Amino acid sequence: MTNEVLGFNIWTKNMPQPFLDSFVEFADRQDLPVVAIVDDVLPAVVFKRSEDESSEYSQAYVHHMQKIGFDQVHLVSELLVDRDKDLTRYYEISSRIGLSAFLGLLPEKKRQALDDLLLTETIDTCWQLSVLESGIIQASVTKYLTGKRSTALFRLAKNTIGGFDFDVIDQ
Repeated sequence: MTNEVLGFNIWTKNMPQPFLDSFVEFADRQDLPVVAIVDDVLPAVVFKRSEDESSEYSQAYVHHMQKIGFDQVHLVSELLVDRDKDLTRYYEISSRIGLSAFLGLLPEKKRQALDDLLLTETIDTCWQLSVLESGIIQASVTKYLTGKRSTALFRLAKNTIGGFDFDVIDQ
């Protein structure tokens, strides 16, 4: 029996979608537990959601992920319990990423329009990396599953954070 735990990171931009089933199916084929790390913090800020609205999205994800077979579902709002420690982790991750590595993550369209690039892009990237690290530390994730669009972020995370591997799956 392996100690490998598959993790899947998603943020609550929209209500849960059918493509999420493919991540559980992938984990089932490998006979491994799969853990969902649901970021309900950044979307609440980005979309200026009220507490009630944010809670509605969070609970929809928890319910859906459990229903389709995720072994564990963790909300980022519940993983971040020590703000000083979490901010320190966020800062440490940010200090390990050079500007050229960050720019390499951006889609070509954004790289062509750097004059219009906002600092929120860097905040979002560093936040996502700290969320991935929280999954490794607090939910024992050893391998993340991701879609093709997030491959560059996961490569950067693997080089910056370490301690995990990742598989890219078709959705």
